[in-house]
Amino acid sequence: MKNENLVPKVRFKGFSDPWEQRKLGNYVIIKSGDAPSEFVDGDEPYLKVDDLNNSTVFQNSTKHTVKGNAEKMIQSGSIVFSKRGAAILTNKVRILEKKMFMDTNMMALTPVETDLYFLYFLISEENLSKIADTSTIPQINNKHIIPYTIYLPCLMEQQRLGKVLILLSNLIAANEDKLEQLKTLKKLMMQKIFSQEWRFKGFTDPWEQRKLKWFLRVSKLKNIDGIFDKNSVLSVSGEFGVVNQIAFQGRSFAGKSILNYGILDHNDVVYTKSPLKSNPYGIIKTNLGKAGVVSTLYAVYAPLKTVYSPILGYYFNLDTRVNNYLRPLVNKGAKNDMKVRDEAVLEGKVCIPDSIETQKRICNLFSLIDNLIAANEDKLNQLKELKKYLMQNMFV
Repeated sequence: MKNENLVPKVRFKGFSDPWEQRKLGNYVIIKSGDAPSEFVDGDEPYLKVDDLNNSTVFQNSTKHTVKGNAEKMIQSGSIVFSKRGAAILTNKVRILEKKMFMDTNMMALTPVETDLYFLYFLISEENLSKIADTSTIPQINNKHIIPYTIYLPCLMEQQRLGKVLILLSNLIAANEDKLEQLKTLKKLMMQKIFSQEWRFKGFTDPWEQRKLKWFLRVSKLKNIDGIFDKNSVLSVSGEFGVVNQIAFQGRSFAGKSILNYGILDHNDVVYTKSPLKSNPYGIIKTNLGKAGVVSTLYAVYAPLKTVYSPILGYYFNLDTRVNNYLRPLVNKGAKNDMKVRDEAVLEGKVCIPDSIETQKRICNLFSLIDNLIAANEDKLNQLKELKKYLMQNMFV
């Protein structure tokens, strides 16, 4: 949003002059890439649009190589983006970290008397797809870039802005990497522990395969007395487990009765009969949060004394495991019916330790990792919100 006075809402101390309106073409050298026919086989990097999917801010690698005229290489410190096709709409803008040849579907802007990082964030925020020619195939050409209006502060303020935002972007990227590492660690540990490849010291007894009904029974409790209101309606997410439907999905239950909904208590296990793409036979989760109610699309199971039920939620956390468990139990009576009857869900076999102590130790370990993941997700969201705020308030 443009400030009529050309002064951003938030500024570094010591800067008060209004930003100046300029033409983008006066502050960049514009280059487009070259078609593959201009090159021969070689080992020099050749940047294509699909390479932008494997980076965030900085572009330092490509899957493609060629050999060509060195004068046609795009210099490091250039800002690159797609100039033709639907990829324009994704607004993937990158800073080239090393010299590369470039495909004809891409454009590079090399800053002139302008801070690289400032210009990068300015172009990312402007989203140049809005100036693309869309009469046939979307494309951006020199005629769009040269006259495009931008707003610039003095070079020193540009440098301050660019430095802060690039540091923040690097911090976000580092936290994203850490979050992915934690999720990968959790997945690895779940595979190793439930395969019994990894065991706690002092525990050597083999786990027994038992039918799920050894650990659970079908719960028939309904919300007939209206103990739970519509703010307590729960749903099941493949990624996030049991969630509050209003808070998670913004669903409204105005005018709809929930008296026939099943009660899902804390530590109850729930099976959703609504198949998803990654879970064609449904999802099995343990309710680790507050008690609530679920619609008739769900089946609820109460734990017996033989199980610390959170372990079943972790056991069925992997899509492949829950699909392999439910597939043989699918109702074959109706054409294309992928659902499993409530009682039939309990007929499959699982392999978990009989010892409640071992079950709890496993769950405590995974809970610790879950808490680390949640804490890093919160931190990452805060950093992204901070960056969003700065982008909205430190630019004209």
